[in-house]
Amino acid sequence: MSEINQMSSTLLAALLDTHRVCRRRGGGVVIRHAGRKVTDVLRRTGLDHVFEVEAA
Repeated sequence: MSEINQMSSTLLAALLDTHRVCRRRGGGVVIRHAGRKVTDVLRRTGLDHVFEVEAA
């Protein structure tokens, strides 16, 4: 995620869909190397509680 500067609603929806599929299979999604902008968006939307987020 270090190359991502902005997160569109389409990207967030894709991440959530991926998370749902992974959870059904016993896994999850880890967002690694999240920059400040990505981390801020996840925090504002409450998705920092859905995904495991590792800062850059």
